[in-house]
Amino acid sequence: FNIPDSNQAEGLGTNTTNIGMSLLGSYGRGPFLITGDVGIGILEAPLENFEQNDVIIYSAEVLYSIAGAQTLRAYASIGGRASTRGEVPVGTEDLGEVRLGADYTFSRWRLDAAGLVGYAGNSPSWGVTGGVALLFGS
Repeated sequence: FNIPDSNQAEGLGTNTTNIGMSLLGSYGRGPFLITGDVGIGILEAPLENFEQNDVIIYSAEVLYSIAGAQTLRAYASIGGRASTRGEVPVGTEDLGEVRLGADYTFSRWRLDAAGLVGYAGNSPSWGVTGGVALLFGS
């Protein structure tokens, strides 16, 4: 569920409310972990009043623990959204990207980095991403 946090007059955000629902699943065996989800999204068109677009939301990821260690993992993923309409409102176009990356865990921290390539609609041509996470629990 995404709600507006600003408006177009201030130049921040698209002033839209979007809803998404998906089913998530995962399976792990040995050094591999496979996750995926599929669902639907209802996106409000930011430039047209009383207009929306229903999209299919999807993603899949394969993680591989290198040398059997949980501290270093490589991954490949694909994800995005696909419109269900022939004429797609601006701002609700198809998006999709493929990512290749790795994450490293030490103590309670996890660092990750990946390169990405877009393959649909208004997706970026390429990019890099990274993150830091603090792990809770066991």
